[in-house]
Parts: sequence; C-alpha cells; structure tokens
Amino acid sequence: MPATSTRFGVLCVLASTAFFSLTATFVVNAYDSGANPVGVLTVRFAIASLFMVAARRIVRPNAPWPSRRVTLELMTLGGTSYFLGALLYFNALARMDSGLSIVIFYTYPILVVFGNWVINHHRPSRNIAIALVMSVTGVIITVGQVGNATGAGVIFCFASTLTYSAYTLGSARVLPKTDLFTGVTVVMIGAFTCFAILATVGSPFIDVKFPETTSGWVNVVLLAIIATAIATGVFFVGIRNLGPSTTSIITTFEPVLTIVAGVIFLGESFTLARGVGAAFVIGALIVFGLLESRSTKSPEIL
Repeated sequence: MPATSTRFGVLCVLASTAFFSLTATFVVNAYDSGANPVGVLTVRFAIASLFMVAARRIVRPNAPWPSRRVTLELMTLGGTSYFLGALLYFNALARMDSGLSIVIFYTYPILVVFGNWVINHHRPSRNIAIALVMSVTGVIITVGQVGNATGAGVIFCFASTLTYSAYTLGSARVLPKTDLFTGVTVVMIGAFTCFAILATVGSPFIDVKFPETTSGWVNVVLLAIIATAIATGVFFVGIRNLGPSTTSIITTFEPVLTIVAGVIFLGESFTLARGVGAAFVIGALIVFGLLESRSTKSPEIL
C-alpha cells in the first residue's frame, strides 16, 4: 500500500477517535437532562440515519444501492455488533466506574489483532505487537484507580468488547463491497432499526427516557452527527486503508482524548498517572509510525 494511503488512513482513524472521544461529554449532558441509555441511543441512531441519508443524497446522488445480499450484510453489521456493542457498553457504565470500563473495553485491540490472525490469516507484525503492548499499557495506566464494579457491569463491558471487536473485523470485510456513504448509511439504519424495535416492543419491560431540556436534545444531536455519523464515516475510510489490526491500535488514543474532553468540558481532574499513561499511548503511535515508515512490509489489506 502506498505511504500516502497509509498516512491518510492514520489521519482518518485519529479524526474518528477524536470525534468518538466526545461521546462521554454529550452522553453525560444528555443524562443530566433526564434521558437514559435506551432513549439516548434510539434518538442517536435515528438522527444519524437521517443525516447519512441526506449526506448521501447530496454527495453521491447517483450512487447505486448495493445488492440485497450486501445490504443485508451491512444491516446485520449495524443491527447486531454495533447495536449490541453500544447497548452493552452504555449499560455497563451504569454499573461500574468509567475507569474500569475503559480498561476492559480497550482490551479489544488484542481481540481484533488475534481475531484477524485467526480469521483472515494476517499474522501480526513485530511493529504491531510492539505498538499494541505500549498502547494497552498506556490505557491501563491512564485510567488510574478503577474503583468498584458489579458483576453484571463487568460482564456487560466484556460482552461489549467482544461485539465491538466483531464490528471492527466485520467492517473490514463488508465495506469494500460498496461506496463509503452507502455503507455508513445502511449500517446506521440497521442500528436504528434494532433500537426502534427495542424502544417500541420492549417498552413494557424497558424504561425509555428522552431528554427533557433543549440542552439535552442539543447534546443528543451533536452525539448523533459528530460522534456517530461523521466519526463512523472517517473510521470506515481509515479501516479501508489500514486494515483492522492497525486501526484498532490507533483507536487506543481515544481514552486519552476522552480524559482531555472530560477535563475541558466536564471539569474532571487530570492526574500524573493519567499523564504518564497518555504518554505511553502517544508514544505507541509515534513508534508505530516510525517503524512502519522504515519497514518494506505494507499493512494488511483485506
């Protein structure tokens, strides 16, 4: 793969990571307005789907829709791993400290690297292994004291990690079958369909609360457009250029950015341990970039 494509892919994944890192800020503000996870997620994917349909209509008005088989694959990707990953993680946050949830969730690059090795026979290179160890170490240091958690919270978070790993691997396999805007649009619609069914059919058993203030709705809209539709779009561009293993390593930068966003927008504290952990993660990206630039072996291409 050309070096320019690799650099562009890295920039796209970093941009996606930055957008996704704002999720906690938007969600906390939405919760403060009276919303709950199912309510926020349902509105999030409804708005994201409408946004992507409009964006596709403007940017790619003549682009054909994929075949029924590819459409089903994309809908399944959004309606299973993306839907379940978000639902499980949001429920985990209600039962455990955010620090511990980040530690558990960001073990997913390990699952992606080895899953890609087993499923696609892409053995991780030495560069990927070095960066992976550094980045995961940084994540663990960054979150500091993890506090307490319920057994259900830990189970939910591990399950979310598994589903997001499947989502990353599935994205790398399905996305090349259609154009970017169409792929993101159908995935969003798939996720929204499942949340709409959950909110409607499950309403007698599942509490669904939407924002009660203008500020809450503004945060959900920003969550849907910036931290969902746009973030997913540039993530898909990055994974097409880099493959799942490299992409998953770069996304370990997200906890660092999430902490920065928390300090700036939510008034959270920044400790020395978190600073050291951030240095490990940033260092992993720098080391990976230097090693890859000197290597003659290209990143995996699916």
